[in-house]
Amino acid sequence: VIALTATANEFVQNDIIKNLGLSNPTTLRQSFNRDNLYYQIIPKDKTAVPLMAKFIKELFPNQTGIIYCHSKSSCEKLATLLQKENIRCQFYHAGMDQNDRINVQRQWQNNQIQVIIATIAFGMGIDKADVRFVFHYTVPRTLENYYQETGRAGRDGKYSYCITFYSLSDVRTLQKMIQ
Repeated sequence: VIALTATANEFVQNDIIKNLGLSNPTTLRQSFNRDNLYYQIIPKDKTAVPLMAKFIKELFPNQTGIIYCHSKSSCEKLATLLQKENIRCQFYHAGMDQNDRINVQRQWQNNQIQVIIATIAFGMGIDKADVRFVFHYTVPRTLENYYQETGRAGRDGKYSYCITFYSLSDVRTLQKMIQ
């Protein structure tokens, strides 16, 4: 039996071992540090969307990426704003019909859509090696989520960008969601 996971913490690893009934398993780990990923934090203000559009057009023309948001509505709003900037993008979230989600994912994997704008509903099982950028339009919910989501960039070993747009109001919104 082999069990694989990208970001399971020790508690989850022990749970997997217990549930699979493994005794004395060999566990292999590697560092989360990937030299090909460039991380940057940018203050988020009213220029964030035009700045994202500029990055996509100038730094990543014809290259695929993911932008993460907290909510379904923020995904939809951001997709509309970026489409007005002539960015080939679509939103993806759990509130969509399953066939629509499959269609959007397929278009993105086939490079018909350049950018997918998603909630955390997107990403599990996604294996697209040439993702050049992962943006967070809103602060991720946990450090684990952040690592997992940014880890979708640069799986082919080529240099890729992970940019988070940070604002205090997003942190407050996240705190309210948790409460």
